[in-house]
Amino acid sequence: MSDRWTYKELATKCPGLLSELCAQGMGRRRVAEAITSTTGISCSPDVARDAVRYLGLAKGEPQAEPMPVKDIQPPRDGEVPIEDLLERRCEQYERKVKRSDVHTRRFELPCRPFALLCMGDPHMDNSGTNVPLLMEHMRLARSVPDVLGINVGDLNDNWIGRLQRLYADAECTAKDGWRLSRWLLEQIDWLAVVGGNHDAWGHGPGTDPLGWISDSARVMAYANDEIHLSLTWEGREDLEPLKIMVRHDFPGRSWFNAAHGPGKEAMLDPEIHVALCGHTHTFTELTTEQRRGRVTHAIRLRGYKHEDAHARRLGFFQQRNGSSCVLVVDPEDESAGRVTRFWSVEKGIAYLKMLQGGEA
Repeated sequence: MSDRWTYKELATKCPGLLSELCAQGMGRRRVAEAITSTTGISCSPDVARDAVRYLGLAKGEPQAEPMPVKDIQPPRDGEVPIEDLLERRCEQYERKVKRSDVHTRRFELPCRPFALLCMGDPHMDNSGTNVPLLMEHMRLARSVPDVLGINVGDLNDNWIGRLQRLYADAECTAKDGWRLSRWLLEQIDWLAVVGGNHDAWGHGPGTDPLGWISDSARVMAYANDEIHLSLTWEGREDLEPLKIMVRHDFPGRSWFNAAHGPGKEAMLDPEIHVALCGHTHTFTELTTEQRRGRVTHAIRLRGYKHEDAHARRLGFFQQRNGSSCVLVVDPEDESAGRVTRFWSVEKGIAYLKMLQGGEA
C-alpha cells in the first residue's frame, strides 16, 4: 500500500465505507476528506469520485456490473529494500572516505640532510618547453643521493575545446606526450606528484592517465588535485615533522603579490611549513614566521614552458627564471634555516653536498 489511495484500491478495500458516506449525501470532496481522516491514507476528490462511480454509488448514474478481472501475474516491484539500499549507501560512503587517503600522506625519512627538487609545470609535449634545462635538472638530481622530487602538475598540454586549435602547431603527438611524461617520472624518486588542470583535461570517464603512469613509475604519492605531506624522522620523535601542502594552484589572486594564494594557505593552515604550487607560469616566494614560531615558505614555480605564443598573444609577461627550485632540508636544524630554498638547482645540489660532508 502506498501513501495515497488509487480509485481501484479504495473501491476494493473500502466499499462499505464509501457506500455509507454516499448514503449521507456527501459530495466527492467531503467523501475524500472522510476517507483520508478514517483510513489515515491520503485520498483526493478525483479518486473518491472515480471509486464511487466504479462501485455504481453515484446518484443518477446507472452503472453496469464491473467485469471480474483477476490479476494473476502482477508486476514485480524490482526495487532494493530500503534497508539494503541504506546499507549499500553506507558502504559507498566508506569507500569514498578511504579513497581520500591519497590526499594525506605520512613518510618517515632518515634523519639527515636531503633535498626536494620542486618542479614547475613541465608541459613535456609543448614545443616551447625548455627540455635541455629540464634534462639538466634531472641529471643534477641524480648526481647525489637523498634527492626527492615534487611535481606540481601539467605534465602535458592536453588541449581541449577551443584550445584544441593549438594542436595544429604542435610537433609532438599526444601519444608521444604521454611517453615523455612516463620518461620524466622514471628519472628520479618522486615524493609527490599532483595533477594540474591540463592533466585533468586528459581524463575520461573513470580514467586518469597520469595516475596510471604514476602507479608504475617512481612516484610515492599521487593525487589529481592536492596532497598533504607529513615528513617524520627515523628514531627522532623529538624533532618536529615537516609538513608540506602541494597543489597545482591555490585559490586567491593579487596583482601585487604572485604568492598570495599559497601565502594565504600558509598563514591560515596552523600546521604546514611549505605551500607549493605552479600553474600561472610565474615564480615567487614568501618566507616568513607565523605565530608560535612556525616558519613558512609559500612558493610558486614558473615551470619549463619558456616560449609561449599563447601567453604572448594574451599579453602575459613571460619570466625566464624559477622553472624549479631546490629545498634543502636539515631535520636537526630547529632554526629558520631548517628549510633553505635555492632557485638555482645547481647551487642547491652543491649546498646539499656540503651538508653531506662532500665537496660543494
